[in-house]
Amino acid sequence: MSVDERKLSCVRATVRYQSLTKTEVWENQDTNRFSVLVDITDEKLQKLKVECMEAWMAYQETDDYKAKVKNRKIKNDAINMPVKEDSEGNEYVKMTMTHIIEYTKGGKTNTFEKNVPVYDGHCKNVPKKIVAKIGKGSIINLTYELAPYFNNVKNYGVLGRIVGIQIIKYVEYTGEPSPEKLGFEDLGDQAGFDIADVDMGDDQAEGQDMAAPSAEEVPPPEDGDF
Repeated sequence: MSVDERKLSCVRATVRYQSLTKTEVWENQDTNRFSVLVDITDEKLQKLKVECMEAWMAYQETDDYKAKVKNRKIKNDAINMPVKEDSEGNEYVKMTMTHIIEYTKGGKTNTFEKNVPVYDGHCKNVPKKIVAKIGKGSIINLTYELAPYFNNVKNYGVLGRIVGIQIIKYVEYTGEPSPEKLGFEDLGDQAGFDIADVDMGDDQAEGQDMAAPSAEEVPPPEDGDF
């Protein structure tokens, strides 16, 4: 299927967590997937849910679905979707891309490598070392496609596949929590110690502008049919 024939969608989103240069590892196993977790508006969340259900209903009319499901009963209200829920009950979106794809041609197994294309605001390619540091709070345009699948009666639904990303606002991941995350605040006149009073020579103090994403925010991978 050519790009022109694919049904692609694009949404403005705020990054929660990303693994766009290294594939996710879950329980010490490489999932072979890149991923990004994002927040979108409630209106867009509801629209995405509707799009997922429409894609699923269309998939039920295909020969692939009928061959896999046969006469088994499937609950349409229990399908997996890219919309997830965190421990506090807040909904967010998870999109993925398979890194290494295996396919058979002429009786021989071949592999094809995919990486997430990432662009800046002028549509120029962003180097991997910059992509790797896209932090929580970054704003992106996320282009994706929906992919219905059926593996078994307990694992079926619609996956959100990453097609490409454009960075609108870049917040660098520092790997360290912000003072606010640690419960600190500006003490004003009661501060006592001020780093500006210390002569550091050529050294520069490095500020922290974001909190590191929590590992608890990363849900387990789905076994979708890629």
